[in-house]
Amino acid sequence: HERWDGKDVLFQKRRPDFMTIITRLDELKNPGRAAIALGSFDGLHRGHTAVIRQAIRQKEQGLVPCVAAFDRSPARVLHKQSASLLMTDSMRRKVLEGLGVERLILLPFEEIRSLSPERFVDDVLMKRFGAAYVCCGFNYHFGAGGKADSAALSELCQARGLQSSILPAVLDHERPISSTRIRALIAS
Repeated sequence: HERWDGKDVLFQKRRPDFMTIITRLDELKNPGRAAIALGSFDGLHRGHTAVIRQAIRQKEQGLVPCVAAFDRSPARVLHKQSASLLMTDSMRRKVLEGLGVERLILLPFEEIRSLSPERFVDDVLMKRFGAAYVCCGFNYHFGAGGKADSAALSELCQARGLQSSILPAVLDHERPISSTRIRALIAS
């Protein structure tokens, strides 16, 4: 188990104001080839940053490093849950930019919540955002009702010739680091 020494890259800005923020599916006219990290990224803990850094590494292959997250929490919309925020949107954007993310895609949840997993990969990731590579954590879910998981994503990508990586849990005291766990620790 690692202790934070205050020198983490999370808060060290690499280049000023270079991250593009996409808020509509039709906003990006020429996406180029992208490496997209998929997830909620609501707290940007070590598990989240492992996924994001995987996408950033693909810049060496000429891909644009991107993060794709929903514009609103699905749990808040679907279940009317009011999970406390671990960081503000402004702070999240600064941290992502500091990590080296060049494009933040805020997926409009209401527009894509009913898409099948296949349409999400084909129409959203590949067609709209130019995905050549996608990565996510072991517990990622997507598609209508969140029924498809990271294994399904891997299969869909493989069938389409799209490179993908599914990252394992990042552990702390032999337990996965998660936003839910962090919220519980803060509350106690």
